[in-house]
Parts: sequence; structure tokens; C-alpha cells
Amino acid sequence: MTGPEYLPAAAMHYRNAPRPHPQPGKKASVSYEKIRIGSESTIVSEAQKQSPGGVPWEEVAGVRTYPAISKELEILAQGSGGLSNAQLAQGMQELIQTGKLPDVLATKPEEDLNTRKQKKKLQKKLTRLSWLMFGTESERNPATIATAPMTLELIAKGKMDWKEAFDSKPQIEDGKFVGSGGAFPMSMEDAVLASRRFDRDADPQTFPKRPGEVGTAEKANELRQREVDLVVRWVNEIGIQGGEINANDEQAIKQFIVKKIGEFYMLH
Repeated sequence: MTGPEYLPAAAMHYRNAPRPHPQPGKKASVSYEKIRIGSESTIVSEAQKQSPGGVPWEEVAGVRTYPAISKELEILAQGSGGLSNAQLAQGMQELIQTGKLPDVLATKPEEDLNTRKQKKKLQKKLTRLSWLMFGTESERNPATIATAPMTLELIAKGKMDWKEAFDSKPQIEDGKFVGSGGAFPMSMEDAVLASRRFDRDADPQTFPKRPGEVGTAEKANELRQREVDLVVRWVNEIGIQGGEINANDEQAIKQFIVKKIGEFYMLH
């Protein structure tokens, strides 16, 4: 992938022509695909699996749960010279849009060995996270084609941090499990199953072509609400407070969303 316009295209290609996943219980239970990211051709490895319930499952090597990613980014950023949340998000934006990591993430000869090692790890983590958010998650849930760049822009402009994006929602609310994760919708636990619930409800006749479990209506509603919350926040903090649109002009807001997402993927 050498340009941002390929990310949504790749996600929808994989969604509409799913890769073969090994059947559970067989000896070869995992297959792998390697994706080249950026002009420097950094390799991201993605495993194709199936859950015991028969759900096709993609797992990006080198990234764990979203709360764990949040903690790892904090540690690596501190070890790389105290880089900020915004700098990491800006670095991801540049990687996605130009195929290259920015100078702030590049190792320098004058830096000590540990700092250079931490930066190398950080480079790999951000590259893998880019594919997870913009490739894998967009394949699972096409709404992520919009919510991923919205999340990244909020962080890049200092209006959100990685912990809030990935690890700020309580697991228990009024005695009920609601999903954990953070403001980035697909960080919610069981977000994949909730997305599959959307697919089934939207087109039940074709859904059997994608076998496996689906999430509960409660989980699906929670995921949809997180998407709405993020879009509303992004429109308010980036568009309205930024003076780009009028809060009372619904048509202008819709056009703003389409324009900004198109600009992120360099489609205009």
C-alpha cells in the first residue's frame, strides 16, 4: 500500500472477496498474509483464523488489545525522547498519506542506543496500528473508513489522547457489561461481532455467506452509539469550533464530512 486511497479500496476488496480462513479444528488452523505498507515497503503480517464459533478472524501481528496498544504507545513514546500523543498521530497521518515516517520518528546518530531502539519499535508499532485501524477494522466495519481518520485527527490536534481513544470506557456500567475500549468505536470489546450484527440485520438473505456468531442487539447498539458520538464530537471540535462550518447548517455539515474524509484519503 503506497497511497492513502488504497486503504479503503483494499478494505472493501477484502470485505467483498473474503480471504480463505482455515477451518477450526484442522491442523493448519492459521494462514498468514503479508501486506507491504508505505514506500519503504514495511511488512505487516496478518493472520487469518476462525473462532470456535466459526467467525472468520483477522489478527495483525505485533498488536494486542486496544488498551494494551495505548499503554505500549505511551511507554515507547517516552523512550523515544518524550514524543507527545499528537506527534504520534501526526506521524501516522504522514505515514498513511506519504508512505514515509516523519523525521520526528526517525533515528538519529547522536541519539543513545536505547532511544534508537525504542524509536525502531515505535515505527513498527505505528505501521501495524495503521493497518489495523485503516485496513483490518475497515474491512470488518466500513464505517471505520470514516471513524479511523476522525479519531486520528482528534489526537493529532491535541483534542484526544491514545488512552481516551482506546482505553477510557468502563467495563461495568450500572451493573451491566457495555464493551470497554475507548472512543474509537472498533476498540470496543466484541466490536467485530457487533459489526456482524449490522451485516445480518441489513441484509439477512446474503448474510449466511459469512457464517459465524453475531453480537447481541445491545452490543450492536453500543457500537452504533459510539460511532455517532465520535462523529458528533469530531464535527464539533474540528468543524464548528474550527470555524469551518455552521452548527445549524445540516447540509454544510454533511458536505464537510465527505470533503474531509476525501481529503484524508487524497481522493480529491
